[in-house]
Amino acid sequence: EYHIDGFRFDLGKLLDWNTLEDIIRDAKKINPNVVFVAEPWGGGYDPKGFSERGWGAWNDQIRNGIKGENPNNGLGWIFGKWYGNNSPQRIKSYVNGTLLKDSLGLFQKKEHSVNYLESHDGYTLGDFIRIGTREVNPKKIIPDVNKNAMLTPLQMKLNKLAALFLFTSQGITMISEGQEFARSKVIPLNTKVHDKEKGHLDHNSYNKDNNTNYLNYNYSKLNKELVDYYKGLINLRKTFPAFRRAEYGSVHFMKIPRNKFAVGYTVQYKNDLFIVLFNANQKHSQNFNLPQGNWRVLVNNKTAGTVAVGIVLNKYTVPAISGVVLQKIK
Repeated sequence: EYHIDGFRFDLGKLLDWNTLEDIIRDAKKINPNVVFVAEPWGGGYDPKGFSERGWGAWNDQIRNGIKGENPNNGLGWIFGKWYGNNSPQRIKSYVNGTLLKDSLGLFQKKEHSVNYLESHDGYTLGDFIRIGTREVNPKKIIPDVNKNAMLTPLQMKLNKLAALFLFTSQGITMISEGQEFARSKVIPLNTKVHDKEKGHLDHNSYNKDNNTNYLNYNYSKLNKELVDYYKGLINLRKTFPAFRRAEYGSVHFMKIPRNKFAVGYTVQYKNDLFIVLFNANQKHSQNFNLPQGNWRVLVNNKTAGTVAVGIVLNKYTVPAISGVVLQKIK
């Protein structure tokens, strides 16, 4: 009746493996291409087990590695930090879909990796960055919610860098509602509602029917630059299969000395060849030597999309806290 493509299971590990196997087997009889996604925790933690059974699973490794585990003392790569056991090699593995063939990988296929940086739980990505930059103190009252919502230049850079990594990584891309305008979960002080978190950034709003969970689309105008960036990245990913369907062996990483927070690689799919460059160093730009040829600039620190905003060759300098996507001119 409804031509449903698939299902997402909350706390999927609460179910036993036999039941999970029955579910996907019977669903595939109706639709061989059905998609099943689970939160791979609840009764344990086993993304690998879900992947072995053909299920996709939320990839909390890319979430924690790229943005961090918490904004107070667990910042990640976009902040020029390593959370937990993350490293340059782990960042590269996320590009390829966090596969088991890489150290500490989770999935048999990249199609099983649900890459995300924000969900309904925890701080929004925007609020995580607001706190992580130390530009907002989560313990203090926010008197002006509009001023809080408007991204500072530093916050804008970090949001763009995070989004660019997310949309150019192999796997399933998941974004949360309002992520594209750096949604902030905060109840204005003058709102007539009883909530002990009123005036503070809220990280646990699962049970609230108030301003914390309402979407204020005025903020999409306030942070239109970020909204347009997300639109461009979505268009880029949909237009070029290289960012969705490239084989593991078609991704080649560059050697980058003296900057452990820089990542560069070429990715090819059929006749399309791209270069993706990231620089998560917080202070210094990074010079990259480009392979031979002329390259269209599709994404930089200002804009994203499928229309070239410039042509480069030989070298490219990526500013701090930013990234670029280049397409080879045939």
